[in-house]
Amino acid sequence: LRLIHITLEGSIPTEIGSLGELQSLALESTGITGTIPLELGRCTKLKEFLAYHNRLSGTIPSTISDIGVSLIKLDLSQNFLVSGTISTAFLARLSSLVYLLTYQTQIKVDRIPEKLCQRSASHPDWRFEINCRVSTEDCGCCICAY
Repeated sequence: LRLIHITLEGSIPTEIGSLGELQSLALESTGITGTIPLELGRCTKLKEFLAYHNRLSGTIPSTISDIGVSLIKLDLSQNFLVSGTISTAFLARLSSLVYLLTYQTQIKVDRIPEKLCQRSASHPDWRFEINCRVSTEDCGCCICAY
């Protein structure tokens, strides 16, 4: 499902969790508001969740890590009110992740597991770009952006 550069009102509906076969959710520059629903973690075949440049708020639900090895790309950048922590344990569960963007948010990223850095560096879409003003852990494979 790709809704890019169109104006939407409201938030991501909790019913999104009932789309078990969903592989891509791109809500880029749409103006959506609200929080990321916990139910998104039920989309266990989701390969990419791209929601940059919106007005999302709240924290990243821990259920996102329930997606597990399917999730390759996660982009929450330019959502200034999204906060919380992406822990090392959270990232370890997303062992196929090669693309993580959290700049221009209040998201703190803990240390990215070395195995994830090594494996991701050889992927053509590799990109870990975090807000280093919020994230205090050294990240050898991250690009600092604010």
